[in-house]
Amino acid sequence: MIALGYTVFTANYFLFSVFLTGFVVLLLDLLGDGAGRTVGPRLLATVLGGVIALIASHVRPAAA
Repeated sequence: MIALGYTVFTANYFLFSVFLTGFVVLLLDLLGDGAGRTVGPRLLATVLGGVIALIASHVRPAAA
């Protein structure tokens, strides 16, 4: 799953974050936290990070 995430990283950051989120949930499940308990907070963190990045990109646009 993480290899697929890195494969699409250069093409689409959204897909990368989706695969990375799935990988983190899988790892947390393997460590003993239930996947059902970790999906919600991890998804919220991913969406919040995306919103912050979107706002930051509009506050300070890339240099020309």
